Amino acid sequence: RGHPISSGADKTKGKTTHVEKMLTSQGYRHRIAKIRKRYYDELLKYHNARTGFNCHLIALLQEHNKIRPIYQEERERIVEILYKKFYRIEVELKRSACEAVMQLRTRALTYARKVVTDRELDNLDQHCFTHLARHLEIICLQEAC
Repeated sequence: RGHPISSGADKTKGKTTHVEKMLTSQGYRHRIAKIRKRYYDELLKYHNARTGFNCHLIALLQEHNKIRPIYQEERERIVEILYKKFYRIEVELKRSACEAVMQLRTRALTYARKVVTDRELDNLDQHCFTHLARHLEIICLQEAC
């Protein structure tokens, strides 16, 4: 079975479709690499901020422990709640990166479909005009005889 987006004429073995060329082009790969780099940069910032915040929270809990005793289970529960909150941020980072990739892919596929459609329309127009011209020539010859 061929590529789900390719037309019937593009299903021959060994040939790459315009869509496949578009998705493997340097510009497309460069944009994907930029999205990936931005995601990993943001993820690193997130992990650093989370680690720093957790260290600060643990230090505050230890300071507070001098005033009022805080049990280990209570500290672990507070840190666990914090991890759950931070996990939502990590999920949002992943979601936004996936969304950016999907938007880029959609734009590339839409452009590729438009280019393929225009080319097919040109071929169809050319085919119709040639056959119409031949048909008109035949009619003129029949009328002349």
